[in-house]
Amino acid sequence: LDILRMQTLFSNPQICYKRWKKIKTKVAKKRMEQMRDISIDTPPHTPNLHGCFIFTGRRNIGKSTQAVALLRMYKEAGCLSRLLVVSPSFNSNLKLMKTLDVNPEDVFDNPDEPGLIRRILNIIEMEKEDFLRWQHLKQNYDRILKQIKMGIMPKDELLM
Repeated sequence: LDILRMQTLFSNPQICYKRWKKIKTKVAKKRMEQMRDISIDTPPHTPNLHGCFIFTGRRNIGKSTQAVALLRMYKEAGCLSRLLVVSPSFNSNLKLMKTLDVNPEDVFDNPDEPGLIRRILNIIEMEKEDFLRWQHLKQNYDRILKQIKMGIMPKDELLM
């Protein structure tokens, strides 16, 4: 019976396409729901984060100015805590870039440097570990506060 259904399904391309489209749509919806869970809240007048922004154009058209303005909006809104800049023109635009308050060790002025991507990935991994540690400490802190409010002595393993 199942073999008969499979033959009927694949013998009719329209049914096969509709079935494939329905499955594809379900997978896409599930993927979008997963992405919504990790999205960063941004102001309505800025593009959503978790994206790649490319500023292109001829010389002296304002690419750096626009990039800095967008990044400054994100920083002021609290969307960014750290910036990693890969730009050969960062040092020539130092006056403009100072408004972003970027740490000097987070500036990479040679995009062709061997191992640059690995260095950036290592920095991101360290940031992730710090964030997960902070989350764990915050959970412990919240538990301790809850126990204190309830009049219970906090457990020793929660105290640091």
